[in-house]
Amino acid sequence: TLSSQFGVSIDEAAKLSFNVAETASALGLADGEAAKLFGSFMDIGGLTAGQAEDLIKSTGALAAMNGVAPRAVLQDIAGSAESMARLFQEGSDSLVESSIAARKLGVNLDSVVGAMKSSLDFQSSVSSELEASAILGRRINLTRARQLALEKDSIGFQKEIVKQLGSQVDFQRMSFIEQDALAKATGFTVEQIAKMVGETEKLTMQSALAGRSFEEILGTDGLG
Repeated sequence: TLSSQFGVSIDEAAKLSFNVAETASALGLADGEAAKLFGSFMDIGGLTAGQAEDLIKSTGALAAMNGVAPRAVLQDIAGSAESMARLFQEGSDSLVESSIAARKLGVNLDSVVGAMKSSLDFQSSVSSELEASAILGRRINLTRARQLALEKDSIGFQKEIVKQLGSQVDFQRMSFIEQDALAKATGFTVEQIAKMVGETEKLTMQSALAGRSFEEILGTDGLG
C-alpha cells in the first residue's frame, strides 16, 4: 500500500512494515488502515516515518483521554484524504482536534469539512439560512460559521453550528419540513443533526458536572 499508493520505495516500505504492523496492533487498526495513515501523513503532511508513527500514537492517546474511541478517530482520518489535505495546512494539531471534536458530536471529519465547504457557497448558504429562519420562526445566524469555515477553523465552526441547532427536544418536535430546512442551512443531514443535538445534551451535562464550559468540553484536552 505504501509503495503503490504513496510512492514510497519498495525498500523503505519493507523497512516500515514492522512499524505499521506494530502500530496497527496497538491501536486496533487493520494493517491497511495503519499503512494508509503512515502514507497520508508522510505524503500530505510531509512527515518522516518516525514523525508519522508518533502522530498516530499520540492521536490515539489523545482520543482516549477525551473519551473518544481511538480506532474511530484514526479510521476517520485514514479515510479522509481530502479533509486531511485541507486541514493539515493548519498543522497536525488542527486535524487531530477536529476529528476528535467531530466524534464527540457523533459525526466524522468528512461531514464537518463537507458542511464547511457548503457554507462557503455564500449565495446558497445565505438563501438557505433565511429560508430556515422563516420556516422555524427564529433567527438562524450562520455569518460567524461562514467566517470560521473561510479561516479553516473547523473546531470553531462545529461550536458555532451547535449554537444554531437548539435542544434535542426542540429538534424532535420539529416537523419534517423544519428539520430539512435546518439541515440544508447548516450543511449537515437530518440524521447527523439528530446525533449532534443528542451528543450536545450529554456534553452540556458533563460540562455542568465538571464546572467547565461547553466549549472546553467539546475541545480536546492534552495538547497544551
